[in-house]
Amino acid sequence: MNLGIEGRVALVVGASRGIGLEIARELRAEGCHVKTASRTEGFDLMPEDGPAQLIEAMPPPEIIVHVLGGSQGITDTLANSSDYSKVWRLNIGIALEINNLCIPMMQRNKWGRIIHLTSNATRIGTGYAPYTSAKGALEGYVKVAAREFSKDGVVITAVAPGIVHTPGR
Repeated sequence: MNLGIEGRVALVVGASRGIGLEIARELRAEGCHVKTASRTEGFDLMPEDGPAQLIEAMPPPEIIVHVLGGSQGITDTLANSSDYSKVWRLNIGIALEINNLCIPMMQRNKWGRIIHLTSNATRIGTGYAPYTSAKGALEGYVKVAAREFSKDGVVITAVAPGIVHTPGR
């Protein structure tokens, strides 16, 4: 397939396995220069300066795929706000920080693509409340940001895949 993105710089966040790993492989097959980040690759994005350090260490990304997410082991609907914050940081906070750093560059270049993976749990009300609420907030953000930045050539979207069986899962 030729998506017309050969030579573009891509960043896939959450690319150590599963969907993220396959997206990184496909972007490379399309001729993109791909940078990956994941918890298992030794680059921790959870600290406040993590996203900024990542972006400073690479050429400005033109394509960003946010695959990161998870429950952080926090499954109780009655979890305290600190626990909810940890889950929200992983599922939406890091992506927002990366976007805030990269969207102005994309606007200047009049071209950018940002894809967020969300969850079908937001539609069917399953899963854990901290995780599902974070992904719901992410979907709301994407709707507003997509409208706001499309005039500048920056396309922002969300994809909510169903259950995907990958090696090791």
